[in-house]
This record gives sequence, structure tokens and C-alpha cells, in this order.
Amino acid sequence: MNRFFLLPLFLLACSGQEPKPDPTEYFCLRVGAWWTYTVERGSDLDTSDWTLDSVMETYHETLTITEENAGLYNWIITYDNDTVEDTMQAFLKADTLMLAFTKTFVLLADTVIVSDTVPYAPCPLEEGLAWTSPEKIVAIADLDGNTFDDTVYYSLNGTVEKTEDLNLPAGQFSALMVLYKHNIRLILVKVGTFLFHPEQRIWWSPNNGPVRWVDRDYRNAPDPLAPPYLVKNLSDMGD
Repeated sequence: MNRFFLLPLFLLACSGQEPKPDPTEYFCLRVGAWWTYTVERGSDLDTSDWTLDSVMETYHETLTITEENAGLYNWIITYDNDTVEDTMQAFLKADTLMLAFTKTFVLLADTVIVSDTVPYAPCPLEEGLAWTSPEKIVAIADLDGNTFDDTVYYSLNGTVEKTEDLNLPAGQFSALMVLYKHNIRLILVKVGTFLFHPEQRIWWSPNNGPVRWVDRDYRNAPDPLAPPYLVKNLSDMGD
């Protein structure tokens, strides 16, 4: 038995501290892992239990980690009601889960596509923890059709709001609810500056991954100023 390996564990036990979890296991970063969600799309979100009072559509989507290359994990999202696929890349920077993603927003009737790499979740998550990514220019283009190039700035705020015990189709989970604010500063030349803070929530269950998502559907919004809500509850998982 290696006495030098056991010594740090002994000191942690004497101090009352628990060893920090392995972020790879904490966030379930392994090729072949998958999560299937039952998705409800609709309006009138009840934030007391995160359900929709008016459901327009129900379908399933699946998040799968398809491959890993030099610590970069491909996350593929597929939908049973659509042939489109969404791709994100996740990797660890120290103990923080980083996410490279592309997300579409509709702001002032203009479609804004944001691509960035941001700190998405530190390990371990704890109630009250908050972080912010640096503001960056993510787009320079004529968004309003007046021949002038407009500028889009973006940053992400994350806050761990609380721990909840969830009873989901896939089972019971203890999860930390994280509020994400996508901060968008839109400068339209000859028009003005506009600030937007679309919100998204993800419930992270340690060693189980994301078990619930609440977001807005900007891609299929009949009214861009009031896009439908998406409530995604974990219905199955495996690897």
C-alpha cells in the first residue's frame, strides 16, 4: 500500500474536508453517454414547479457524447420531430466545464447568431456560486438592412440558485439549479444600443449530468418578441 498516496486522504479526513470530485465523472464526460429528454413546448411557464400551463407540442430530444479528441468532447443533440442536429464541444479547463456553442436569438425582429466558448459550470457546483465570461464581439454585420455594419457583444453569467430534489420520468435526482443569463449588447449604427438578457436554466445532478433544461425556442418562434418556452425533463439515460 502506498503510504504517500494515503497521507493526503488522511489529512483531509482529519480536517473534515471531503476530497474534490473528479470533474470528468462529475459532469459525465465519457464517450457514448446519452440523455433523452421529454420536451414540452408552449407558453405560460409556472416557475413554482417549472411546468407549462399551455403545451403546444411534446417531443423527445437526445444529447449524446459521440467522440473525444485531445480532451474535446463532441455533444450532439438530435430531435425525434426534426432531422436537424445541433453540435457543441465541451472540455475541461482546470476544474471548470467549458462549452463552445452556437445559439440563435431573435432580437428586435433581427436574427442574431452567437458563437462563443464560455465557462459553463465549475466543479463542484455550490449554492450561491457565480461566474461571468468576458464580453466579446461575436458578430459584425448589417443586421437591420441599412447598409451599415452593426456590432454584437456577448457574455454569459452563471449563478447556482439552489439545490432541488426532482422527481423526473427517469427517476429521482438531487440537482443544482443554475441560472444562465446570455448578455447581448446590440449596437445598430444610426439606430442605437440595445441590451438583452435572455435566460436559461439547467439542473445539474452530480455524476448524472444535466437532468432538466428550461429555455426559449428562438428558432421556431411565431412571435419573435415572445418565443415559446421549452421545458426538458430527463426521461432516460445511459452509456
